[in-house]
Amino acid sequence: MQGVDTQRYRPVPADYEARMWDEPKTVLEFGQFTGDEMSRLKDTYAALAMEPDHTRYGWIRTTV
Repeated sequence: MQGVDTQRYRPVPADYEARMWDEPKTVLEFGQFTGDEMSRLKDTYAALAMEPDHTRYGWIRTTV
């Protein structure tokens, strides 16, 4: 490969998962990611059963 420094990049070790500590493993597992703010907001929005409003707010540039 041209332009790629092959000395910098090495293959991922076969035991890379065993080398990680527990915190990154839980962050990367998205199924357990239910306590975040965005999930709570999505659940609240779904419970309100409102139609989405796709109106754009703000300034619109009309001249170039």
